[in-house]
Amino acid sequence: MSSHAAPIANINVTPLVDVMLVLLIIFMITAPVATHRLLVNLPQLHKDPPPPSEPLHLRIAADGALFLDGTMIRPEVLAAEAAFQSARDTKRVIEIDAADNVAYAHVADVLGTLKNAGLHRVGFAAHKD
Repeated sequence: MSSHAAPIANINVTPLVDVMLVLLIIFMITAPVATHRLLVNLPQLHKDPPPPSEPLHLRIAADGALFLDGTMIRPEVLAAEAAFQSARDTKRVIEIDAADNVAYAHVADVLGTLKNAGLHRVGFAAHKD
């Protein structure tokens, strides 16, 4: 007898079968999920969108005085006007122009008033030097 063994000529298919069974299970699990339809109510495109409304301009002076579109108003009137504007147009924008040396408490009070009234789209005016 010789001590040299002859090469094995057959292929071990057990690992191949294991991989194929795992892939089969993965496809069986994911196929129903991939074919599931979800009905979505998408918004329709309007040919003539309404023009955006002009933003309200609110200026806060250094002493805390409020000017809405150039007219001086009291804080309670601002709350009523903001609630009215919010009821008219939910996407209404208000632009705040605060003086450089205004106390932060005045700006925070105005922001709280606007938020409570429903005006959530607030912008701040930038000053060019």
